[in-house]
Amino acid sequence: MPKVGDINVNGQRLVAKTDLPGNHRFAKLWEIECTDPGCSAHYGANSCDFHLRRCPEAHGGGRPGVPYSH
Repeated sequence: MPKVGDINVNGQRLVAKTDLPGNHRFAKLWEIECTDPGCSAHYGANSCDFHLRRCPEAHGGGRPGVPYSH
């Protein structure tokens, strides 16, 4: 199970886990940030997708994030 601070294979760091529902059945909303140099994108993601997420800004083709407010 990923922990806050973990970075996936695409350089995306888990910033926070929330109890808010994601937009995928049974998923929770997690806050993710991109670690690519020059990119500081923060976006929401479903908990079940963290391991494969790519930044929607730095990695052209990364899926848009799940809306959230922090």
